[in-house]
Amino acid sequence: VNLTGAESFFREQRPFFLEGAELFNFNMSTSGWIFGQEQLFYSRRIGRAPQVETPAGVRYVNRPLATDLLGALKVSGKTQSGLSLGVLSAVTDEMHASVDFGDGVHQRAVVEPLTQYSMARVQKEFGQGQSHLAAVATSVLRGAEAPVLRRSATIGGIDFHHRFGQRRYQVAGYVLGSTVHGTPEAITATQRSSVHYFQRPDATHLDVDSSLSSLNGIATELRLNKIAGNVRWGGGAHVVTSGFEANDLGFHSRSDFVATSGWIGRNFFSGPRGIRNWEIWLNGWAGWTLGGERDRIGNSIWTRAELENFWEIEGAVEHHLPYFSIQALRGGPALYAPRRISGFVRLTSDARRSTVAQLMINGARELGDSGSSFNLMPQLTQRITDRGQLVVSPMVMWWRNPQQFVERSGDHYIVGDVSQTTAMLVTRLDWSFTPRLTIQLYAQPFLSAGTYGRLGAVGDAQAASSDARVRRFAPNEMSRTGGGDWRATAGGDSFEFGDPNFAFNELRSNSVLRWEYRPGSTLFLVWSHGRSTDGSSPGFDLRRQARELGKARGDHVFLLKVSHWLGR
Repeated sequence: VNLTGAESFFREQRPFFLEGAELFNFNMSTSGWIFGQEQLFYSRRIGRAPQVETPAGVRYVNRPLATDLLGALKVSGKTQSGLSLGVLSAVTDEMHASVDFGDGVHQRAVVEPLTQYSMARVQKEFGQGQSHLAAVATSVLRGAEAPVLRRSATIGGIDFHHRFGQRRYQVAGYVLGSTVHGTPEAITATQRSSVHYFQRPDATHLDVDSSLSSLNGIATELRLNKIAGNVRWGGGAHVVTSGFEANDLGFHSRSDFVATSGWIGRNFFSGPRGIRNWEIWLNGWAGWTLGGERDRIGNSIWTRAELENFWEIEGAVEHHLPYFSIQALRGGPALYAPRRISGFVRLTSDARRSTVAQLMINGARELGDSGSSFNLMPQLTQRITDRGQLVVSPMVMWWRNPQQFVERSGDHYIVGDVSQTTAMLVTRLDWSFTPRLTIQLYAQPFLSAGTYGRLGAVGDAQAASSDARVRRFAPNEMSRTGGGDWRATAGGDSFEFGDPNFAFNELRSNSVLRWEYRPGSTLFLVWSHGRSTDGSSPGFDLRRQARELGKARGDHVFLLKVSHWLGR
């Protein structure tokens, strides 16, 4: 359950996009452990859920959950001279929803236009992999049936790396340029999206221009690392201009920033008694908008040790200095975020054994405010003879944010003190009947609920004092409407907003039977099952939510894939 304004990143699982994906992988942020996932090519865009909202005033709607893939072609390879080529193109169908405005007449509304996705990358290696230079381009073309979406999106650029000093040092980087075109409505929506937030009232360097039919931007990164030896270090800078947009075929959550990071560490191949080897690393990072607003700053210490009994322990402590969150108020002013301490510890038993246990604990605490989080994630891996493996991984998470965004009403930004509890259980079984006949089973039930208290309106968004930052509503300033929403008053204004309390239950499962009926030729039979439902009442209740999930309607998908090696 994502309560932030940014999109969630999910891994690709479809074999067509995983096979030979190395050449198509283009990481736009090599410091992903600091700045998050940023990919130039995010294959889950192909076949995504339809993006166009159904018309207002609809009484009934039946819309598809995914976009139909009409066809896809991928070619990749490498010559003996070190020249690599990768080309991918896919076309998805125009999708419609059936809508009824209450007159009993069903109409068809376009929710996703006919779309072509393409990517090409050419890479040349020099000096037996010591250096490379590559050119990359992506393109998305959409039909004109959905004017709220961008008609076209194109990105082009180069990337490189070069090792020197007896291959002990490496310099690497890239430069990308993007351009998107569409109706003024589509480009205005792009400027106001969570990636850009041109409408922020305190961003004097940004402004929404509703007459634009295109938007252009640049993203670049440069890194210098020492990659060999016991002592290693590195640093880099990452700049993205306000108009850069890559989300039609890629994944990035922020534009308009400059970020720097650096690290230094050492490996020890012997240690005190009881330790086989260990390592320790110091890291630092900072980021600002191009208007000079401090968006993030912090440092951490990370260490890992392998014990003589082959157990492994890993942990880190991070210190985040106060900063101003650009995304917290969903296009509102930057919101002060207090100093925070976070960390984790992971303990793993001997991986050579048939039974491997792991325990991971992480948490965070705001200093001077009441925000906190705590996650408990044990995992048990059991190898069942040489034929199979069972993995069971439960997780429990508690999270509290005293200034979680709820809604905007006029010039008022409503926030609340949210407490969220989440429970999840991942189970995976891999079994080989024969070397050519295998089955994989996966299931993940997920339960989450959040309750909001101390609702209020943002006052001085950049004040260090929480009382000055958020003015909490008094009991006599809030009342329920007839529809169950809230009515509140602030600064002499009266406004309404929906009840933010929630409960959500979901189950996802997959079964994959793989049969290699002849060398190089394989048949896959897949059964995918899922169900989800909103909870009947707010507040986390494991038994009640599990019972509601069991009664929810399920969706079933059956897939058959056959690959046949020609010439055998």
